[in-house]
Amino acid sequence: MQKEIEDAVKEPRGLSPEQVFNMPISSAIPKKPILKFDAHDGEVDAVKWSPVDRLVATGGGDRKVKLWDVSNGILEPRGILLGSNRGVMSVDFDSTGTVILGASSDQATRVWTVADQRLRVSPHLNLTHFHS
Repeated sequence: MQKEIEDAVKEPRGLSPEQVFNMPISSAIPKKPILKFDAHDGEVDAVKWSPVDRLVATGGGDRKVKLWDVSNGILEPRGILLGSNRGVMSVDFDSTGTVILGASSDQATRVWTVADQRLRVSPHLNLTHFHS
């Protein structure tokens, strides 16, 4: 299932614009959902795959970043990252998959460590206390 999802969302690389526009749509877009679930109370505004694990992060209007494990072919909740004052509009992992950044509509960004799910950097924390 993971490979099918990854293949479905891959952007063509190294192709000319003509090749991209002439590519059959059916080869890039899944015909039916592979997995459907309620991730947040309200809208889901952000989704990001971990670069190293079978972990997905979602951000939503409920002011939470949620982590989901898809390693067993099913979706399992892995944690809820709290600390945003408004809806989380964007999420991203660092290149090692050890920290996650969430940007919210309160014009702030926050950083959590994935392993212990602790808030490490927020607009209200002194950056000198950030220990990686």
